Order: sequence, then structure tokens, then C-alpha cells
Amino acid sequence: MATAVHLAVEGLGIAVIPDELVEMELKSRTLVRIQSDVVMPPLTVRVGWNHPIVWLSNWPST
Repeated sequence: MATAVHLAVEGLGIAVIPDELVEMELKSRTLVRIQSDVVMPPLTVRVGWNHPIVWLSNWPST
């Protein structure tokens, strides 16, 4: 989502972003709402991490 916000702020495109995530940008008019009749589905966010921890002391030397 941060990438979409950054691209929109830089003027490189438009993005569908919940108002709550860009309150500051909307208040400062860095971003503006574009009115549309399109109804967006609820935003669902899923995060996962499945990676073993590798300590630097175990890292192979080069």
C-alpha cells in the first residue's frame, strides 16, 4: 500500500487507497479524491512470514 501512496503522491498515477491511510495527504491536499460511482469491496490485508532466522555468526564467510 505504501508504494501505491508514494506513486500517487509523486504524480505517477492514481490509486485506490482507504481515506484512513492517507489522512495527512488529503488534509494537506497532496492527494485529492476523484469522485466515482464504482463500489469497492472491503479491504482485506493478510500478512505472513515463514523464514528461518539466520544469525550473522552462522553466515558463511566469503
